[in-house]
Amino acid sequence: MITKSQENQLIRWFHQYVKTFRFKDIHFQRNIDLKYEHILKVRDAIMEIALSEKLGSHQVRLASIMALFHDIGRFKQYSIYRTFSDRKSENHACLGLQELKNHEVLNILEFGDRSLIETAIGNHNRKEICAQTTGEALFYSRLLRDADKIDIWRIVTDYYEDPEAETNEALQLDLPDTAEYNSEILRQVEKGKSIRMEDMTTLNDFKLLQIGWVFDLSYTKSLEIVKQKHYMERLFAVLPDEDPISQLQQNILDYLDSKIGHCRNG
Repeated sequence: MITKSQENQLIRWFHQYVKTFRFKDIHFQRNIDLKYEHILKVRDAIMEIALSEKLGSHQVRLASIMALFHDIGRFKQYSIYRTFSDRKSENHACLGLQELKNHEVLNILEFGDRSLIETAIGNHNRKEICAQTTGEALFYSRLLRDADKIDIWRIVTDYYEDPEAETNEALQLDLPDTAEYNSEILRQVEKGKSIRMEDMTTLNDFKLLQIGWVFDLSYTKSLEIVKQKHYMERLFAVLPDEDPISQLQQNILDYLDSKIGHCRNG
């Protein structure tokens, strides 16, 4: 059982850890601050979803800690490589798990809770959840993946919509912002298939990949947040105004409405 005292201890460690990553360069510091805010927002989102699932206090604390540490590897990743692109550096989930192990952060928790946290973190950025993940580990992995996507959509839609935003290569994964997009990626999104990071060559490809995440959402509250915040419409608005894109948008919005309706009536 995770106590409130243990949760507070882990929260204090997290804040102190992040403070060790300070840069004089304002552009570097901006990206550290962005990830710090992202983690806190994911924690808010996962608690909102968890409460909608009527989880108990222990389960909500467990979800909260998963969110708090899910991107802990991002700080060291950016400090070493100056990028958030895993393919240009290393898997940030694995890097984060190693940091937690090196600092013995989770040692105050029972083995079962540590295992659930570590499994969820390891799964959160995978193309698909590891097939061996079952039971509670699968439940929490899905919970964390939903919360993570919800806040990434917040970040990228705000960024894409701001005409005065300074280009942030870290947010764009160093992909060029051109008018082109990979029609094969669009077809894969239409089929509800996951897109491989290595297949992307432009920022529009990344936007399509982000749209395709909607098929990976597991919880009704997550779908409702996406609809309420108009994340799909906002992403399509910053893609080329072409018939294949427009048709995909209609299909995605129909899917979202159908899925929410099914969940509510089911």
